[in-house]
Amino acid sequence: ELIGKRNWGKGVKITVTDQETLMVECNILVCYGESVVTVAKNVQTAVVAALESTTGAKVEGVNVNVCGIIRK
Repeated sequence: ELIGKRNWGKGVKITVTDQETLMVECNILVCYGESVVTVAKNVQTAVVAALESTTGAKVEGVNVNVCGIIRK
């Protein structure tokens, strides 16, 4: 609901730092019953891998904000 099809770009913010590395901020929803910590770590790993392989830039950090819990 927070990141609907019309608002995909509003859930992710990418900033290029002075050292030409990337800082990423992601807003996500987690399904009820899932481990918030595990989901957040998996999102961080996936974002770093995807950005570094597609852009070649180093990712300095990925902040994951859990905006809510949804039912499956």
